[in-house]
Amino acid sequence: MLQRKQTLFLLATIVVICFCLYLPIAHYTPPTGISKGAILFNLATYNHLESGIDFSNCPLFIVQSLSTIIAIITIFLYKNRQLQVKFCNGGIILQLIWYALYGFYLYSNHDILGSAHINFAACLPLITIILLYLARHGIVADEKLVKSMDRIR
Repeated sequence: MLQRKQTLFLLATIVVICFCLYLPIAHYTPPTGISKGAILFNLATYNHLESGIDFSNCPLFIVQSLSTIIAIITIFLYKNRQLQVKFCNGGIILQLIWYALYGFYLYSNHDILGSAHINFAACLPLITIILLYLARHGIVADEKLVKSMDRIR
């Protein structure tokens, strides 16, 4: 199970998603010129001006958590490669949904909190998409190898 390269890609996916869950993904600069505005995390938005936490962007956290769970399940489905491919596709789709939600929250909070500045952690789901694609490619290669061995017998 752990000797396969796609398992390593899936483990790297889990690590990258965990980093993305706990790092700030954007910060807002208020139009008044105050240096501290709000910080957007996957779970909540922390507003320095009001000293409050807003959990309206919780779906970002839910999508990333589901993606982590899918990656963990995919590792343990090493005997069912077709299902692994479907789970990798599902993980890629979840990351694309995350980007759609992220854009929505950046745009919807722009009027209230000021101009948004994207942090490095917003690039981590893109790395996750690449890792899931590489894992999917390895799974498909294993499936082709198994089918070719069956054909030779």
